[in-house]
Amino acid sequence: MKKFYSFMEEKLVPFTNRVASIPFLVVMRNAMMSLVALLVVGSIAAMIAKLPIDAFQTVMAPVIPLFTAINQATTGMMGLTAAIAVGYYGATQYDVDVVPAMLISTCSFLASQLTEDGLNTGGLDSNGLLAALVIGFISVKVMAFLKKKNIGVKMPAGVPEAVAQSLNSLVPITVMVMVFAFISRVLGFEINAFLIGIMQPFANIFNTLPGYVIYHMACAFCFFCGLNSWIIMAPIFPILVSNGAANEAAYLAGETIPYIITNSTDILIWVGGTGATMALVLLMTFRAKSAAYKAVGKASLLPGIFEINEPVIFGTPICMNPLYFIPFVILPGILAGATYALMDAGIVAMPCIANLTWRTPPILIGYLMSNGHVSTLIWAILVFVITLVVYYPFFKIGDKMEYEKELEAENE
Repeated sequence: MKKFYSFMEEKLVPFTNRVASIPFLVVMRNAMMSLVALLVVGSIAAMIAKLPIDAFQTVMAPVIPLFTAINQATTGMMGLTAAIAVGYYGATQYDVDVVPAMLISTCSFLASQLTEDGLNTGGLDSNGLLAALVIGFISVKVMAFLKKKNIGVKMPAGVPEAVAQSLNSLVPITVMVMVFAFISRVLGFEINAFLIGIMQPFANIFNTLPGYVIYHMACAFCFFCGLNSWIIMAPIFPILVSNGAANEAAYLAGETIPYIITNSTDILIWVGGTGATMALVLLMTFRAKSAAYKAVGKASLLPGIFEINEPVIFGTPICMNPLYFIPFVILPGILAGATYALMDAGIVAMPCIANLTWRTPPILIGYLMSNGHVSTLIWAILVFVITLVVYYPFFKIGDKMEYEKELEAENE
């Protein structure tokens, strides 16, 4: 065990930290996180537009198109808003002017969506998400390179700052827009299809039962080892939100829901956060004998309700604690596999409201993700009960060990 801990501290932790700090991953992570509010608004709009209550639908019929439009203007513009966000976070990463960077990122992305018939508006949604992330990052990177080489239009002192920034970005924005307009419009190269094709084998594996099980266990294992789980989430998050956007679009159109794996499915499985720790928090709060466990439980209760579980992970600690390996790492994989199998068999409803925030409380997510279908609500309750049963014996052992330490300390 000592050799394992030594390997983690000396080799694996530094490696994963280096990977997580790669500029593209940092910019992509921040950009995708900034879209969460828009995706939640889109999900709520889809939920209202299709709320399965006849009386509600009758009363709200005149304004239902409004909520459909809200979904289209938020979730349906994911590619465009991602390009804007990448421009902003790319500017902060490379210390270039923010507004010009956002304009370059956005205009370059729009140039990549040109066809013989004009702008491909279908590429502004989740279909263009990968292109927005990649093209936006490349555009800001080029802008930073030209700034470093002092290439640009220089203005004399006294020119307003906004004007100077705008003209200084003239060279990079001209270069990048021309490049991507040439690629899309002259060469007829479909960059969305190309990038999706590159990611498709990975997405195909991820969108399977084994792939989903491995993903959940890998995320939990990262936290268990004290690592940054973004090395797992980085390639996954765009797939999750794209799946969710496709599900909501299909739901609004009255079509079959295509994907099981979405943000909402993750929240259903992460009962209280990565590792499904809400059960442990409740046991600590209400059943613990040791003062240490009781204190950690109380401190973790409110954050855990909103899927934030760093207090219990590092306060127990679960991190690097072999006692909790099975419930924290193995159990989420089992729950992911069971959830996938039940949805695939049609026993539990598919996630039609699929891009809800990760802060949605446990059990409530079961009601919201299917817009009130009883099967997901029942399964969410059962998932919580399963975590409670599995965590209990490990909690008892840990609590007993802490309690005995406290008694020994009192008797000394």
